[in-house]
Amino acid sequence: MCHLLPSSIPSCCGRSACGLSLKNIIHLTNWIVKRFAINAKESMNNSRGLTFDEFEIGSIHTSQARTVTEADVVNFAGLSGDFNPLHTDAEFGKSTPMGERIAHGVLILAMATGMANWMGIFEGTTIALMEQVTRYRGAVKFGDTIHLEMEVTEKKPTSKPDRGVVKFAVRVRNQRNEVVVEGEWTLLMKTKS
Repeated sequence: MCHLLPSSIPSCCGRSACGLSLKNIIHLTNWIVKRFAINAKESMNNSRGLTFDEFEIGSIHTSQARTVTEADVVNFAGLSGDFNPLHTDAEFGKSTPMGERIAHGVLILAMATGMANWMGIFEGTTIALMEQVTRYRGAVKFGDTIHLEMEVTEKKPTSKPDRGVVKFAVRVRNQRNEVVVEGEWTLLMKTKS
């Protein structure tokens, strides 16, 4: 079996997974789809996310931190097509008020959505992200370590009893506790019922 595949994937033949026949690739694909379908069904029934009813106004949820690397910025530039020299040209970066390259603001926002999901509070209970209002307050440099804070500011039930709207004040802070991105996120969340 190929060392790149999880050891929980069953062996379909005596050959390595990298040398599978078409028949065995189909078998493997069907096994993976079935396994993920089972996991998705279990996740819906046993979600660890908070429901609309469980969020308390004023409560603050804080993610673990992560360091923004040059690789993050390069990969995001390739994905987004934003090769602005402010992010990608070291010599140009030296001539800016920051004195060096900085991360894309939208990259930090994308990282913030990921950090929100690391917390687990939205796992299996989010119906929709309805709105994100974003303000960029400071530059994030390569090597900065950021984390996310989400404060519940408002809750509104909807006309449908199985869902409600939760508003959060969102702050991304760096290692000096400076706010670099802030805004408001509005999410449609499941209720307990």
